[in-house]
Amino acid sequence: MWCYSKALAQDKCVNAADDLCAICQEKMHVPILLRCKHIFCEDCVSEWFERERTCPLCRALVKPAGLRTFGDGSTSLFFELF
Repeated sequence: MWCYSKALAQDKCVNAADDLCAICQEKMHVPILLRCKHIFCEDCVSEWFERERTCPLCRALVKPAGLRTFGDGSTSLFFELF
């Protein structure tokens, strides 16, 4: 599951964004704040992350929750063979 610092956006942040989701252009429903500080509806951004791994506005890379990145560029991801 891709999580995006699943922080619910505070009311004052949503009000500053005119209560509109940049993806659906409708009133914010369960607003989610990304690490890049952009706010989207939870359903909209979840659907976006099914296809992309970047912020819909600034294209900043969004990493899965709990993914550790090391100095040499490697990550904590590994394959499991069954």
